[in-house]
Amino acid sequence: MKIRKTNILTQKLIDFLILGKNFCLSLDEEDYILKKASENRILYELCTKGKKAGIFKSVSKIDQIIKEGDFYLERLKATLKYINEEFTADKLVVKTNKIRRYITYDVDLLVRNPEFFFNKLQIKAHPQGNIRKQTNLIGKDLLTIDLHCGFHWQGSEYLDLNTVWSHPRKVLIQGVTVLTPSREAEILINLAHFLFERRYLTILEFWYFFDEFKKGLDLKYIFDQAKNYQWMESLQMALAAMETLAREYLGERGVFSNKILLRSCIYFPFFFTLSEGMNIYREKFIKKREIPIYDISYYFFSTFRYYLSGKKIFPYYREWYSF
Repeated sequence: MKIRKTNILTQKLIDFLILGKNFCLSLDEEDYILKKASENRILYELCTKGKKAGIFKSVSKIDQIIKEGDFYLERLKATLKYINEEFTADKLVVKTNKIRRYITYDVDLLVRNPEFFFNKLQIKAHPQGNIRKQTNLIGKDLLTIDLHCGFHWQGSEYLDLNTVWSHPRKVLIQGVTVLTPSREAEILINLAHFLFERRYLTILEFWYFFDEFKKGLDLKYIFDQAKNYQWMESLQMALAAMETLAREYLGERGVFSNKILLRSCIYFPFFFTLSEGMNIYREKFIKKREIPIYDISYYFFSTFRYYLSGKKIFPYYREWYSF
């Protein structure tokens, strides 16, 4: 019964935000759907659009959520302005442009020479800094700035960085114009992040992928990169996961793949099963003869912690609004 209620309210969320259909909420459903939106990183988007559409009864609570969200968005704006004004070396903002407004605690920045960025902010080493080639910068009233020389989840590379740097584009994020990679490169980076770090998909990420695939992409580039860097099987599984969700919640077929992942119940956030998760490591071992022990250990730890907490403690994500 609980799963059925979850799916009904999740469908309402998706109908409202993605398909533009209005809906009505009872007072007892309101808290539940706000929590579901929070788990799926669309709480701010739901509250701002839902308030305008008049779907909420607890207006004071919605105003409080929006106020807290505005605090983080102002920090995002200040961080992007700081990056533009203070960092003169080559840089691209990555994994931050999800098209919609959402709350993030950091800004990922791809750079060629990270030492050019070290003299202005406090340096905080990443626990796997040497493996990931990542350094975090901390500044007063700013979000954390994560410097990347490349993308090295599980100690591997996933795409040709020269292609990432070769076709930058300007996008507007929170009112600030920044340089980002091409749409295809951004999609590829986000797909690798989904597969090799998070291993679950929220409505926010699915919405982003769905819109970008519907617009049309250079799929040859995406498949060629995955093939060249030996993660084609994992990529196909990611596309099948999103196809599964598109068919279930949007009634769309063939947007991502002609394959789906079998589930008795399909709901968000959408997690890979342990078997599917281990297939990602299996492909890495067969093709690269690498076993990322740290990542496998954390994968098991974070997965079991999520279920033991009653699905409250998400891997790699901390909710910004306290319920």
